[in-house]
Amino acid sequence: MPKVALIQKDGKSLAYKLNGDTVQSVVLQTEDKNQDWVYLKGDSALKTGDKIVLNPGDKLTDGAKVHAG
Repeated sequence: MPKVALIQKDGKSLAYKLNGDTVQSVVLQTEDKNQDWVYLKGDSALKTGDKIVLNPGDKLTDGAKVHAG
């Protein structure tokens, strides 16, 4: 998973998963692969094919409406 999709909040790694036209934050356990990518560890809240937000910034919140382009 690209590191640019992760944010750090309260000591946890989060990503935002697209759910229709809204986003949902998911807590992830990661392990560094290299400077740009991480491996997902354990029983991840993300599955193959899930769409995620790249470069989410700190203003994105759970349930926010987004336009996927």
